[in-house]
Amino acid sequence: MPIVKAAHVLLSLACLPFTAACLDVTSSGVADAQIQVVNASGQPLNIFLDNRLSVENSQQLNVSLIIAAPGTHVVTVRTGGGINTNLPVTTTPRGLAYAYAYTTPGGAVELKLLDTVTTPGAGKVKIRAFNLSKLAEGVDVYASQPGGADVQLAPTFDYLAKTDYIEGNAGSWQVYLTAAGTTTDIAATGAFDIESGGRRTVVVIDSLSFPVFRVLGQ
Repeated sequence: MPIVKAAHVLLSLACLPFTAACLDVTSSGVADAQIQVVNASGQPLNIFLDNRLSVENSQQLNVSLIIAAPGTHVVTVRTGGGINTNLPVTTTPRGLAYAYAYTTPGGAVELKLLDTVTTPGAGKVKIRAFNLSKLAEGVDVYASQPGGADVQLAPTFDYLAKTDYIEGNAGSWQVYLTAAGTTTDIAATGAFDIESGGRRTVVVIDSLSFPVFRVLGQ
């Protein structure tokens, strides 16, 4: 379980199967912006905000939530070997920023911002997929939507690829992967709801020998 430093209060939630699971939460108790960090690095990471330890020992698959004052911050992830990777993040009041950590073929940990700049039309929702799974490289990705036919989000869904957002109706959705060129699913999120005006990014991420999903609410 992550350890709290300074004045931070930490809550570690149990893993849920299809949502933004394995969620570590740190809060200063005085701020209203959020930074969420997805660990897809394949190794435990310590996460710092402005040089203060916020989450210790974040594991692969974890989504760590840090509450921060609006403004410009530096998020740092530190490996077990003591190597730091820094990312400047600017937060707004009641705003939400997502970052993700992954490991390059050369072994370096990268930390990047995930863009969320799109707004659904009136009464609509938007959804996309993001592949942080090396095990799921080259698959096709689909979404089933309420009251409509299934939609292919992307063919040949390679590692680190993001699909475009699609727009649809509020209600129950599901995202699933298929072998390239087929429509038979090999992994699926299960059903999840998107409220009117909501956005979701469905992240595919490795868990041991198979890919799993994290559904990020935006």
